[in-house]
Amino acid sequence: MVRLADPRGASSSIERGRPTLALPAIAEAQLDALLRATGIPRSGVYRPGEVCRLLRISRTTLLQLCALREHPAVGHPNPRGLGSFLVGCHHRIPHEALVEWLGRNQQYERESA
Repeated sequence: MVRLADPRGASSSIERGRPTLALPAIAEAQLDALLRATGIPRSGVYRPGEVCRLLRISRTTLLQLCALREHPAVGHPNPRGLGSFLVGCHHRIPHEALVEWLGRNQQYERESA
């Protein structure tokens, strides 16, 4: 087991190459790597097509992830949900929501194509 130090003093253990507790710094680095690999510029807000390319998922899956995230007033939102907001009838996904989602879902790594 390997211990990773968090800049704030917390630590995370990694067993068999998969983190048991995702650190914001790891998730941020992973998102930066995905952005570089796909050629999408870093932004405060992303369109659904950009997020689909980043995460290698379909638009239907993205909309399902967005639907899982309930209104902020709900006490316990679904941890698999991806935070988003609507502009008219179009979803927009904030950068912070992607980092948070990646941090929560580190154990579900996808194999690269």
